[in-house]
Amino acid sequence: VAFFFAWNEYLYASIMLGQAQLMPASVGLSTLKAIGRTPVEQYMAAGLIFAILPIAFYLFMQRYIVSGLTAGAVKG
Repeated sequence: VAFFFAWNEYLYASIMLGQAQLMPASVGLSTLKAIGRTPVEQYMAAGLIFAILPIAFYLFMQRYIVSGLTAGAVKG
């Protein structure tokens, strides 16, 4: 679950990090939008590419994520 929180550190990265190489993909996508005149198709393609990693991570680790969440919910 912490992986997903770190993946979405948009505000922290956009304020604190100065170098574009250190910024996460969400900030890069926002920068692409700020440049302007970028076709919507490129936004959608970039968003799809950025979404593939968390989806693949979840599908690969689904068993451990679910067991960890249910283990924390059990009383006693």
